[in-house]
Amino acid sequence: MWSRRGRSLLLLFFLLFLLALPRLSSPQAFKETGESQEEITPALREEFREAEEAYREGEEERALILLKGFLKDHPFSPLSDDALLLLGRIYQERGEHEEAISSLSSFLRRYPSSPKLPEAKLALAKSYLATGREGLALGMAHELLPFCKERPELQLPLFLLLGEAYDRAGEPLLAISWYQKALEFASFEERASIKERMIALLDRELDPGVYWEVETTYPNTFLSLYSRLKLAEIYLRRGEQKKAELILKGMKEEAEREGFQDFYADLWSRVKKGRGEVLLGCILPLSGRFRSLGEKVLRGILLGAGIFGPPSYPHVKLLIRDSGGSGEKGREAYRALRKEGVEAIIGPLLPQVAVAVLEEAEGDLPLLVLAPQARVEEKCAFYLALDLRSQIEELLEYACDRLGKTRFVIFYPNTPYGRESQRIFEELVPAYGGEVVAKATYGKDQTDFGDLIKGVFGKASSLGAVADALFVPDDYRRVCLLVPQLRFHEVEGLQLLGLSGWNSPRLTELCGRYAEGAVFTGGFSPDLPLPQVRNFKVAYEEAFGSSPSFLEALGYDAVRMILKVPEDDLCFELLTIRDFQGVTGIEGFLTTGEAVRRPYLFQVSDGKIHPLLPPF
Repeated sequence: MWSRRGRSLLLLFFLLFLLALPRLSSPQAFKETGESQEEITPALREEFREAEEAYREGEEERALILLKGFLKDHPFSPLSDDALLLLGRIYQERGEHEEAISSLSSFLRRYPSSPKLPEAKLALAKSYLATGREGLALGMAHELLPFCKERPELQLPLFLLLGEAYDRAGEPLLAISWYQKALEFASFEERASIKERMIALLDRELDPGVYWEVETTYPNTFLSLYSRLKLAEIYLRRGEQKKAELILKGMKEEAEREGFQDFYADLWSRVKKGRGEVLLGCILPLSGRFRSLGEKVLRGILLGAGIFGPPSYPHVKLLIRDSGGSGEKGREAYRALRKEGVEAIIGPLLPQVAVAVLEEAEGDLPLLVLAPQARVEEKCAFYLALDLRSQIEELLEYACDRLGKTRFVIFYPNTPYGRESQRIFEELVPAYGGEVVAKATYGKDQTDFGDLIKGVFGKASSLGAVADALFVPDDYRRVCLLVPQLRFHEVEGLQLLGLSGWNSPRLTELCGRYAEGAVFTGGFSPDLPLPQVRNFKVAYEEAFGSSPSFLEALGYDAVRMILKVPEDDLCFELLTIRDFQGVTGIEGFLTTGEAVRRPYLFQVSDGKIHPLLPPF
């Protein structure tokens, strides 16, 4: 029997339970499951349709605003899952992968039973891969494999993603196996593209064991043939002519049938002719104030030439001359190296020395010029440095097309570099649908930017009416003096844009939170999730015990490009290079000698510098 006290307590608990029922049935109770508490009314459907229409018409910015508003006003409607998924896709297409990851992860948490779960997971895996998180991308992709039986349309994009993820993770055999699976579901046009990916993968400097494995795993295919050609190339580099000849014999017709006749012909000519020692000259500043820069480049050259690290074939002998940062010493070095009979010269590194040497050059000895902003009409000069125009083109394409920025302010130093950057930016910006609404210059040693900022934005600007992005073509040290002063003068919300001078690990250290979201160009980072960069970084760290920078990478690419081509008429042969996978992004040369490359883009996110790899 219940006591009077017990009955009273039971009645109290029952009343409390009744009071809690409305809370348990509130929308908050369904937040994590994604269950709907709102009917699909014509007005609700029209609101979502408007966002979809904006997206279809290419008005991404408007679509984002509408979708965010929809999710805020209707967080638990039956259309919220569609809105959240579309939001993630738009962010992904704009290259804003961190935002895409946030939206898509939210979708997975809230709608774990949604029929659109596979699309969300595939999109999330793509954004993981784009941000260098290969492990997360692979994990998400493997979770999708069981869905392929019921959803065959997932197979091609999923297999391609797995191939790319394993490639970036340094697993070429697994990458090839997934690309091979993708070929089974691809159209004729798609097959050509996938084959190009596989050939590009095999074109890297892989271990010979990888090529033997591919050759035996995929017999009587283009993969087997190309692997044998790559093995012959490796034997030639090692000086093992007989082994290369044994592989190449009888392959001519097969190579012609698969479209590899040029590669075969080049290898066969090298077998018959052979190539002995390669004598290369270097003109670098190895004394004076620029000594440290010259030494960085030299370390990259030594690694590429096989003097430190894995040996190269043909054997390389280097003749190194110190320019001391002087144009006259550069001329003397050029004359001395020419007399010594070098096949090509790497350098100069400094612009004033490069101009002097180019004026001295006779036009029949290849010069692989490393100096930026040094151009002289010369038929056998090749320019490896990052050029301003390609950097600004890449930056504008991303800022305008992906970020939707159209109104730019330029703050630039009163230096030749700063003035030329400002001129090119103003020249190019209309083609991308933007305009320069204001510009101002400052002294190269200036530290106080208050008057500059107030002159453009006023004491407390209404920023939306003035500009949405600020371009500063300067060194990271000057940038980190400028950007905190923007906040001090109440100028906020600007998208910060810069060139390769920003690309330093010290940027985030000196700028702190003021650099958050900044986007800038660069020629190299040891953290780029690319196989050729990973291999170079490992070899460099083993040889020198430190991490490489752009200058070491530039020297490495220079010598590797020379060794890639036959020694006959190097001035011509260097122009034939295509699809060279340089660690600095270089692919080859135009007929003018300008490097063909797409500069890398980087963004500061969560206080760290992250690469933005295409597709954005």
